[in-house]
Amino acid sequence: MQQFVETTKIAHIRPHHLLLGTVSLAIFSWLLISCYLDSASHCQGLIYQDFICDQYQKMTVGGELCKDLCEDGKLKMGTCQLNSKHGASVEFKVDKKVIKVKRDTFLSIVGGVRDGDTFNMPTKGTSMESFRLMVSSLVVSRLGGDDHLELVTRILDRADVNMDGKVSLAEAKSIWSLLQNSDFFISFIFQNTEFVPKIQKFCGNIFAVEEVPHTYLYDKDNPSYLRWIFANSYQWLQPSWHHRAKIVVGLLEFIMAVYQYRNAGEFYICHLDESVVGYTRRYDMRFLGVSQLLPKQTFMKVMQLRQCFSDEDCFYSKTCSSKCDISQHTCSGSLIKPNLFHACQLLREYLLYDLVGGERVELSGMLRTCRALDNNKTSADLDHAVVLNNMKTWLWNKIQNKVS
Repeated sequence: MQQFVETTKIAHIRPHHLLLGTVSLAIFSWLLISCYLDSASHCQGLIYQDFICDQYQKMTVGGELCKDLCEDGKLKMGTCQLNSKHGASVEFKVDKKVIKVKRDTFLSIVGGVRDGDTFNMPTKGTSMESFRLMVSSLVVSRLGGDDHLELVTRILDRADVNMDGKVSLAEAKSIWSLLQNSDFFISFIFQNTEFVPKIQKFCGNIFAVEEVPHTYLYDKDNPSYLRWIFANSYQWLQPSWHHRAKIVVGLLEFIMAVYQYRNAGEFYICHLDESVVGYTRRYDMRFLGVSQLLPKQTFMKVMQLRQCFSDEDCFYSKTCSSKCDISQHTCSGSLIKPNLFHACQLLREYLLYDLVGGERVELSGMLRTCRALDNNKTSADLDHAVVLNNMKTWLWNKIQNKVS
């Protein structure tokens, strides 16, 4: 009788339920296998760690991080953060640090290609003056202009790990390889600001930066079931408005800095959304997308080499585009919309939430003015300065007595 009952239960399972269960299981299995294969193929950090430690033992590379990686066994580069795999670097969270490695170099080593060019420059016998010229030429090619003495000096000082007043061949090879990584190069330029995570140590072309606890300004893709019922549920757990305003003041100050930073020139934020803006426990903004910062000089070079027949051919990224010169069939190389325009698109959703009354009306007006910014106007620089200063002053007046 028991066997008859069980058989009857199975017989009453509807075919579409069985099909749904089978499809669900197949999708889950595919996702699980994909994640495993992705991790296995891209995130075998220990293989790259062994490669760097081998170079360190041969005295090919140096750096204060080498001791932790290769001697003390304090740091183990296991599985990388999968959400960083499309960036300029592969990232690993280890011991409250974020360790970064240039992506293409990492993949070649992990893939079994022992890249002989990784640490081939400078060569033995290169003088200190020749190395200074190498670094200077690289900086000029990236940033344009010719007045980069302070930056070049800072780079050479950073290369001198043991602070003996000289740069050894291993130290020179390490800093030169690091400079090929846009994450390191841009991070280093902005180390004197509070907005970019601080570089802590390096070993060869591996470098560590401080970990910023909060990764996202907000997360629309939060998998919570509430998202399917309430579209704005991701906003419910955001900080108070005054704390959000403090984070935004930091973002505006950062945009002001990259608009014309010292002698490094202007930088374009070629990917600006909630995933590249983080903040500390004190609600101080940190910009996490340094690989998305493109020097104006680099953008112009890339775009002016493109052949175009319409403005669509001059699309670089969602926040970086140029116009097509139809007569020459080349992109102009000039950015259409400034960084601040794209920031205001982002902040409209972030700041207007739960703001009411006259304050909402005032801020809405400033954001509308901001979204009218256009680099093609003759007054573009002045408009940009006025809008940015007005927004920053208004926000700061609202929060200065309410946040520390």
